Amino acid sequence: MNKTLLERARSMLSQAGISKDFWAEVVNTTCYMVNRSPCTAIELKTSKEVWSSSLTDYSHLRIFSCPVYIHVTGDKLELRATQRVKWY
Repeated sequence: MNKTLLERARSMLSQAGISKDFWAEVVNTTCYMVNRSPCTAIELKTSKEVWSSSLTDYSHLRIFSCPVYIHVTGDKLELRATQRVKWY
């Protein structure tokens, strides 16, 4: 779990273009999002749903513009992802 949190936090820091001084807030936000994301190990329920027996409310979350990378397969030396820009 630590690796997942750190990888997602690093991605959020780089995409937002903010200083590493905010690492604690970013890791906290990352943990919040992981606990509200569906998981295959618990039949596509969220950790919050399993813990509290109530449905997860996503209405307070906001979407912002960021690049999206799509995984592609190819030769050894080809790029592993292509960038698609998605605007909201």
